[in-house]
Amino acid sequence: MRSLLYILTCCLFFLSASSLANEKKDRIKYWQNKIPNYYYQADSFRFWMNHMKEDVKQNNDLSLKAKWYNYWGNYYRYNRRPDFAIEGYTKAISISKQLNDQKTLSYSFFNMGRVHQTYLSSDSAVVWYKRALEIDKTLNDSLGISIDYTSLGSVYYSLGQLKEATACYINALQIKEALKDSIGIAIVLNNLGIVFENIDSFDKAYSYYNKAEAIFKRYNKHIQRAKALNNMGTMALRLKEYDKAFNLLNQSLILKEAQKDTFSLVSTYRNLGLIHQHKKEFSEAYNCFKKSLELSIIAENASGQANALLSIGQNYSYLDKKDSALYYYQKAEAKSTQLSDFHFDYSLSQAMVSVHSHFNNFEQALEYSLWSRVLLDSLHNVDKINKITRMEMNYQFDQYKAKQELILEKNNLHIKQQRLTIAFIIVALLTALTLLILLYRNNQFKKKNIKQLQEANDKISAIFQNSMIGFAWVDNERIIRRVNPYIEEISGYSKEELIGSGIQKFYSSEEEYVAYGQLMQKSLQDKGSFEFENQLKRKNGSLAWIKASGKLINHENESLGIIWAMEDITQKKKNEVYLKLFKQLADTSRQGIGIATLQGEIVYANPYLAKITPIETGDRANKIWNSYPAHLHSKLKNEIIPHALKEGQWTGELEQIIRDGSTIHTIENIFVIKDKHGTPLYLADIITDITNKQNIEKQLRQSNETQNLMLSVISHDIRGPIGSIHQLAAILDSNIDNLDQHELNDFIHQVKEHTGKAYNLLEDMLLWAKNQTGALQFTPTSVQISSLIKDSISLYEELLTQKKIIIQESLSFNDSLKADKDMLHSVIRNLLSNAIKFSPQHSTIEIHTENIENSLHVKVVDHGVGIDSNTLDKLQSYSSNYTTRGTHNEKGYGLGLKLCQKFVEAHNGKLTITSQVNKGTTIEFFIPIS
Repeated sequence: MRSLLYILTCCLFFLSASSLANEKKDRIKYWQNKIPNYYYQADSFRFWMNHMKEDVKQNNDLSLKAKWYNYWGNYYRYNRRPDFAIEGYTKAISISKQLNDQKTLSYSFFNMGRVHQTYLSSDSAVVWYKRALEIDKTLNDSLGISIDYTSLGSVYYSLGQLKEATACYINALQIKEALKDSIGIAIVLNNLGIVFENIDSFDKAYSYYNKAEAIFKRYNKHIQRAKALNNMGTMALRLKEYDKAFNLLNQSLILKEAQKDTFSLVSTYRNLGLIHQHKKEFSEAYNCFKKSLELSIIAENASGQANALLSIGQNYSYLDKKDSALYYYQKAEAKSTQLSDFHFDYSLSQAMVSVHSHFNNFEQALEYSLWSRVLLDSLHNVDKINKITRMEMNYQFDQYKAKQELILEKNNLHIKQQRLTIAFIIVALLTALTLLILLYRNNQFKKKNIKQLQEANDKISAIFQNSMIGFAWVDNERIIRRVNPYIEEISGYSKEELIGSGIQKFYSSEEEYVAYGQLMQKSLQDKGSFEFENQLKRKNGSLAWIKASGKLINHENESLGIIWAMEDITQKKKNEVYLKLFKQLADTSRQGIGIATLQGEIVYANPYLAKITPIETGDRANKIWNSYPAHLHSKLKNEIIPHALKEGQWTGELEQIIRDGSTIHTIENIFVIKDKHGTPLYLADIITDITNKQNIEKQLRQSNETQNLMLSVISHDIRGPIGSIHQLAAILDSNIDNLDQHELNDFIHQVKEHTGKAYNLLEDMLLWAKNQTGALQFTPTSVQISSLIKDSISLYEELLTQKKIIIQESLSFNDSLKADKDMLHSVIRNLLSNAIKFSPQHSTIEIHTENIENSLHVKVVDHGVGIDSNTLDKLQSYSSNYTTRGTHNEKGYGLGLKLCQKFVEAHNGKLTITSQVNKGTTIEFFIPIS
């Protein structure tokens, strides 16, 4: 029997545990389906996240809590707050490690990769994605592995590592095909299309885009389909298939606008503008470019802004409005400092050459022309690299296809033999074809070789002549054989004076010539080159600092001498001296000095700034506004920094968060550091801490206000009661024998009343003075508020009887709280006294107490004369003394109300007054119970 009970108990326990496990899985599945739908909708997201938080709290479910932090991070990542996103993912990682929940840990690492890829660093994104991939491989999670490889491919593509990107996409594609994940296959195919388009393999790229678009269309994936259509349209535009491009881009535009995909719309509008521009529809082109610019500003897309500005400038140039064209080219050039795009820089340089030539600015036109030549050479190099990469990637992708074929061939031996035979024939044909192509291209190369060499020589000659670096050919005897114009500029000698002479004329002494000659000779023997900095003697005898480098020239094992390169670094040396002086001054300064990029990244902080704020030099993630309170972030980014960039500087008072988390008050001078051309490079901020000064000024101001208040009360308010007592005493002294008992009692009552008023006023003044000087100590004890109220009412029983006023009590708060009993008693006594004073006969005064949100709430309501807004402002001001009269001509001094405000604030509470003339006054205060 006992064994049977044991078995039944175990079964019940198992069923219960199974039920709980299923319930937990259902909850997780519920939130996984619910939360991601609201990442873009702030109100809905907060609503569901709060519900999920309550679920986590009620069930004490750490696994669900980790997912909650991941969803929180995803929301802030979508809404461009990477700092909050990283905070959420970090907490999710910590909980996942604590639970050893490898799947959630992998998901958290993956999310970290996404936020780093989008906002911070592609290199760090690779690290996070690889950590996620390692865990998913351990878990044998095919879907997770495919997603990791897809994301790694995208970040490798952004880094320009196309072979690595292709390898990742191929791995992802293999897994997606095995899983029969159609949407995943389409995403990878679209990404492969982008990679192959990047290396000008257009047929293959278009094939991948087309397959991806068809899948997205079949499954109604509008955002992804819009991107695939945009990619096909962009490629058609590059191939100058304008009608096809226009049709594809318009389809993409309709889908993107329906989905409100702001970031993607930037490029679509610009490409449509380029098509209109080609068709000479300049008005339509301008509207498209303008729309692209507006959207790129909203999306904070620097590349989109630069390209839109360049396109608008080109549009004006086609309309022969060169002034407007130059204006937009200059804006595009300023924005391009944030980019690293050779194609954009080349297009901009070509445009600048054209517009400066139009205005006869030949010096600027020549400068941009030289720069465009350098960029063109760089683009040629990129094209060569792309050709090599294309061959490697095609081979890499063909290897993948071959591997897929081998997997299929294992299922049918006969098919395998046929395919091997076909493959052998194809390889043989391809080999033969390749050999024929190579022979043909080799023959063509030989024909063009002489022409290309001549063109290359012309280019080298042009660079040599126009370079902003001095070049010289010096033979083995150290005789100058050839120089470019910049050598003449540096040295002050003419070409004729230099050629055929020795290089010793550049040195100020024979000893220096010998010493540098030995150094140069040794370096040439060891490395075949040399590099050093020294002073060059000019023709006029002055000295210039130069950076000299050289390399041996050999042709068919015969030394032809050395090619020298010289760069004038005189200004750089002067700047180094200035920089050293600046650093000495900055390092010892008692003012905070910081320098940041135009995007707000800190590049220098002097020791004092690093001491008082969280700012540290070189912390690229530490933006300049992170050391300010949150309410100033928007003002800094949207008002102060733009003002400084526009006007050159901004000066004003701000607040800074220091290392202990508290706030200081500062005077700050933010100004712009520019280069010699006037282009802004950095923002400098000089910070002076004025907190102590403000505190001292505040204390002096309060002291003066207190002194003035005391003098006012003494000279006006105490004088009245004392004067009345003095007059009554004089009357009693001269007429006491003539007064009957009733008159005598009346005089004594008046003396008592005036003495009481003077005593109460003196007591309030004493408490006020002690509070202002710090002599009044805050001493919290356990206090029963209802007892204090009843004691205060008993003090005014006689006055209440005289005015026939009824007190109505509603004392819901019956607990004790920690408070200073004397201060609290003084507050209640003053509020009750004021209510009686300004209430008419036969009226009612209400006193209420209750607990509201863990705070004591006390409310005193009278139905008396009330206070107008002007008088109320004066009564609440610490710096003014205002006297009022009660319903029986009782004098009110306002000092008691000021004490009430001070004493409530001492309890971290708040006192408020609302009043209407002839309707009454309500005074209430809140004090935290804890």
